[in-house]
Amino acid sequence: MKQFTGEVIDRWGRVDILVNNAGISWGTPSHEMPLDKWNAVMNINITGTFFCCQEIGKHMLKQKQGVIINLSSVHGILGADPEITQVIGYVASKGGLNSLTKQLAVEWAPYNIRVNAIAPYYFATRMSEYPIEQVGDKIIRHIPMGRVGREEEVKGVALFLASEASSYITGQIICLDGGATAW
Repeated sequence: MKQFTGEVIDRWGRVDILVNNAGISWGTPSHEMPLDKWNAVMNINITGTFFCCQEIGKHMLKQKQGVIINLSSVHGILGADPEITQVIGYVASKGGLNSLTKQLAVEWAPYNIRVNAIAPYYFATRMSEYPIEQVGDKIIRHIPMGRVGREEEVKGVALFLASEASSYITGQIICLDGGATAW
């Protein structure tokens, strides 16, 4: 991360926006979750995100300006229906990511650094392809809008959070869920 950050700073002179979008999952009942898979999920979803925020954050602190957008999940706010998916490591890591987002937001707000998270529910992605294919009807029953999300809907929220239009928003977890968290 330090090498990458150094290359970005050398080329552009600064970092204005960081979008942390790495994420993995491992599906298994909670009582069967192997330690190596738990660690892999945690290392990518929360540990890696923290160290990216930390490294880029050092430069943003010096600049006294920046925007960090973390990709979380509605599953970091609500548990996952075990009839749809059993992903305890993913749920725990995204819950941790939400807390990380809020903590960095309060620590770095005095430096004009905004830290927010986008929390999608089910979108047609490679990671959610299997559950949508297998139990899409059950998923849709959890979504008042009656459909999964579309790629451009995440892009729109990310663009908003990166822009001056959201200049008074920090520490928020913005759910893109078709109303699923409104139940």
